[in-house]
Amino acid sequence: MSMQSQREDAAPSARVQAGRKPRDAARTRWQRRLGEELERSVPAPKGRSRRIGIIGALGAHDVGDEAMLLAVMGELRAWDPSVEIRVFSMRPTVTAEYLGAPALPELHVWAFDRSRFASLALVALDRIETRLTALLRRVVRLREEQSGGWLMRVVFRRLAKRLERIAERHKASTSPVGAPRTFLERHVEDLAALDAMLVLGGGYLNSWHVKARTFLFLGTTRAAMTLGKPVFAGGLNLGPYNDLDRRCVAEVLRDFRLVGLRDQCESIRELKAMGIFDPTRHLFSSDDAVSLPASSMGAPELESIVGELGEYVSVQLHYWRMPASELEHLLGAVAETLDRVVDARRCSVLMIPMTFGERARSDRALLQELQERSRNASRFVMAPDHLKPQQLKFLFSRARASIVSRHHAMVFSITSGVPCAAIVLDPYYHMKLKGVADDYPGMATLIAVDAATAPALAAIVECALAAAESGSVA
Repeated sequence: MSMQSQREDAAPSARVQAGRKPRDAARTRWQRRLGEELERSVPAPKGRSRRIGIIGALGAHDVGDEAMLLAVMGELRAWDPSVEIRVFSMRPTVTAEYLGAPALPELHVWAFDRSRFASLALVALDRIETRLTALLRRVVRLREEQSGGWLMRVVFRRLAKRLERIAERHKASTSPVGAPRTFLERHVEDLAALDAMLVLGGGYLNSWHVKARTFLFLGTTRAAMTLGKPVFAGGLNLGPYNDLDRRCVAEVLRDFRLVGLRDQCESIRELKAMGIFDPTRHLFSSDDAVSLPASSMGAPELESIVGELGEYVSVQLHYWRMPASELEHLLGAVAETLDRVVDARRCSVLMIPMTFGERARSDRALLQELQERSRNASRFVMAPDHLKPQQLKFLFSRARASIVSRHHAMVFSITSGVPCAAIVLDPYYHMKLKGVADDYPGMATLIAVDAATAPALAAIVECALAAAESGSVA
């Protein structure tokens, strides 16, 4: 059997087909190869369905991670309609909200369980160390190579090793296993019930992200392999790393059956630096979310918004590790850019957050600041909260052009055939965004945040609008 992409509710327009074509081909090749490897590694058991576990940076209020999960679930069910999917999420309630009925898989809290006091205490200590280390580096003018310091790295790595030792004891046990006493033992029991594990894509395997996420994520996959479960990964960005993190990641990745990458430069360089690169196992897979369909899911509210807006430009911005002066510059430049476009074309602006909720540093909060700075604020409309990823992609797909800063905002836009300006916030984001842009020539224009002036951004957006009108996109 071969894995096939999901289809949209309705036939896509010519520009959507044009925008999707390059990366769809790469994704189709990856699906075919992954399906072949799954067939070899996970023969259909007698009397029950295959059980595939999926793990990733899920439950973090980030639409992109849940979009990748939805798309991969669809691909797995196209490969084997009877497959039983078990999802490991940091916050199952958040992930369940995005999945919706009727495709709700079994959800498990993985080793980084934020509902437990001990986990919350570790996270709090991690954040404190990260802030203190960043302050020290600014004082002594040291170059930042990682998020936080070393103490919590050691703590989380020891916890991951403990999880692996529990898996070893479970595998070596010859007597019936009793009821698990600790959370980690229950976690190993969940892993033991699987036939294979699939690691979702993303840019979380690097030295910038939270240590708990990286080390316990790797510990979970190592525990699964200790239990004899084949592990696969797709759509990863790898790096940048410090020396310790590179060694730790290499120890785990070298035993994955198949690794899909969503860029063809930096990640391969990291694999070579690890000394484990194998072109037969390490392949370009594109982003996991490219096969996600754009759909209003029958919501009259979205059809009404699109109809009332008429021609519109979509915009998405997010907080990142930027000083206040740089954030001020970015907001001013994007607000002036959108004002110029609105004045020239009398179009509207749809603000599309890629996180949900009224949190202090959410996309929605930053977009509200952007609207307040515009002299055409009345023409700005905020997308509703708690939309499903397919619905957010639907809103991007109906825009004439987009200005974005997040990776999956770009994916939603250009895989729908909508050209966009992508603001590069730092080298880490350059790696992520360039991997998308390279496979959609002419669809995405990358611009560094310090070069993102109103004239430069307005020129990019006007060029995109002109190309869309002439039908020369992609």
